[in-house]
Amino acid sequence: MTEHSREPVPDEQRKSRGRIRGNALFPSPIGRDVLPADYTEVLGDIKERIQSERLRVTLAANAAMILLYWDIGTMIRKRQREEGWGGEGDRSVIA
Repeated sequence: MTEHSREPVPDEQRKSRGRIRGNALFPSPIGRDVLPADYTEVLGDIKERIQSERLRVTLAANAAMILLYWDIGTMIRKRQREEGWGGEGDRSVIA
């Protein structure tokens, strides 16, 4: 036997079913007969909450970015009016 191989553990002593390679455990899914009766409903509720929160966060981030760009535009427009940014500018720099 190599140092990574192990003797099979009887099913009643295993914490989960699946394959073991080295120190890694690759569990097998449990059967539907073992799951609670409302498992599918609860899982659906969890997925719905995650999707809803992702959408909320995305919309909030988009709104924040729009406000930022609006504010940057306002700041540039103010500088253009008050300090002469843009327009003709200094032609000596271009030539």
